[in-house]
Amino acid sequence: PEKYNYVFNFWKEKNNFIKDINKCILNIAKQTNTLITIRPKLYEANKKIHSNIINEVKNYKGNNITIDYFTNTHDLILNSDIIIGMQSTTILESLIANKLVILPLFRNFKNSAHFNDLMFKEYLHLFKVFEEPEKLINYIANFTNSKSIMKTGNHLDDKIELWNKYFFTNKSIANKLYENNFNKILN
Repeated sequence: PEKYNYVFNFWKEKNNFIKDINKCILNIAKQTNTLITIRPKLYEANKKIHSNIINEVKNYKGNNITIDYFTNTHDLILNSDIIIGMQSTTILESLIANKLVILPLFRNFKNSAHFNDLMFKEYLHLFKVFEEPEKLINYIANFTNSKSIMKTGNHLDDKIELWNKYFFTNKSIANKLYENNFNKILN
């Protein structure tokens, strides 16, 4: 529809936006003793837009940053203090795990047409949002030095509402759904 015609237009800031995020992650690693795991999706590893950070991490001389394609994402979430992400259900899972989730909305992203596609734009109050890389780096450095999480608030009802919007429900109903579908097939 015309409403979404911007999707096919190249956002001129996209490459710089990704570069800013990658540079920010590397600067966090260089300026703090924070252990960082980058968890790309395996099928995206060969995309040019991701190869830059992969190569930069390989060239980085420190030992506090890794790229991990295979560790169970839930284990990574549970063993992390802070999760940084954008358009991923992993950040929803991190919210439910009561982790601090950071959205790096650099390059005036909130004023771009592509902000319309941000899955969680109506729920920004659940996240720690940074529009400047330097402020994000300072935030992580302060966390590292103080060893305490800077809370964004609980908002459990909003977290569950957001979860249900993308995952149907937070109730354990999978077995009942399977049973109902099998019964429909058998009848």
